[in-house]
Amino acid sequence: MPQNRRSQKKKARKRAAATGQSYTAAANGTGHKHLGPEIGMLDGRPWGVDRQVNMRPIEALIGAAMAGCQPCQRSATPAILAGDRLAVAAVAGMPLAALSKMPAAALASLSAPSQRLWEANQQMIGNGDTDGSRVRTLIEAMSEADLGEVLDDALTLWAGMAELHQPRPDADGYDLDGQDDLGALSWAADGPEEELTRVPDNPFAAGGFMVMSAQDLAAGFPLPLLLQAAIDGTVEDRITEHAEDVFDTLDERGPAAWRKAALLLLQFLLCGGHYGVGHEAAARYLAQQPAPDERIPSTTAFHLAMAAFMATGARAADRALAALPSEVLAGTTRLLFITAVGSSGYPKALQHGLFKELCADVH
Repeated sequence: MPQNRRSQKKKARKRAAATGQSYTAAANGTGHKHLGPEIGMLDGRPWGVDRQVNMRPIEALIGAAMAGCQPCQRSATPAILAGDRLAVAAVAGMPLAALSKMPAAALASLSAPSQRLWEANQQMIGNGDTDGSRVRTLIEAMSEADLGEVLDDALTLWAGMAELHQPRPDADGYDLDGQDDLGALSWAADGPEEELTRVPDNPFAAGGFMVMSAQDLAAGFPLPLLLQAAIDGTVEDRITEHAEDVFDTLDERGPAAWRKAALLLLQFLLCGGHYGVGHEAAARYLAQQPAPDERIPSTTAFHLAMAAFMATGARAADRALAALPSEVLAGTTRLLFITAVGSSGYPKALQHGLFKELCADVH
């Protein structure tokens, strides 16, 4: 065989191993490219082993599942099953661990091997444990058939979450999931009067299952589930560590995360319909609050954002939040979080102490 031919075949094999494509597709340059989560190199230490795992092949497989591309899934799956099982443990464990409140019907739809893996994840989470060696041991002991079922269930979950997380317009047609520049502070409608918003849905009612995206999971715990867990934990344990953890995470993810968190908390606070909706309800709410004061910017922004959401929905509220300096946005979100905790059952006698701990520097 000519030397250049051998070299081409060697390159094709390397490309197939690195990308998850079939050898034929890699050799011919005909493989599909599906956008999956960016996991990168996986550090095996959380699973009790000191090795790195290349996740690009399984990223490509998840992308194919999200795109519904059966040919790519069929060609990539055998190599994944024959490879490092830590990759399967990771991509199966991400949605299973995050779905701590998985609906019973969804859990029942999983194969028996996936249910065993889910139970192991739940026990680890319930114990506050970060050692995933038990999960790894469970995966490594599985037959190839059981491993195939776990991988198939994981791909179904990833694909299902990607499908469920399509952009969700609010009553004004505003894309709640979009990343846009909404301009200056204003809670009034632009131009012709916008249709009045309806009482928003509770963003946490689905236990996290309906609001996840593959992109959220790739970056860690999805923000809606993270906020829900922080609210529930603060109420149940009556300590502030849960809140501080979520604030630290928002700091790591940046201003866009603070803004999204504020919108989710606003939606949660208004979902009961206590304040009403529309311009009259917003004006009535503002009339009951202190006058806007530049000396208490976060408190003022809190009330303006509440009124904005009441008046015309998420679009106007996001305008108000987008115009805030980052420090004021963070302070506003902290105030919203404390209010959400209070409305979730945190003892009234302890609320002042909670405020002093979490918002001592917020004005």
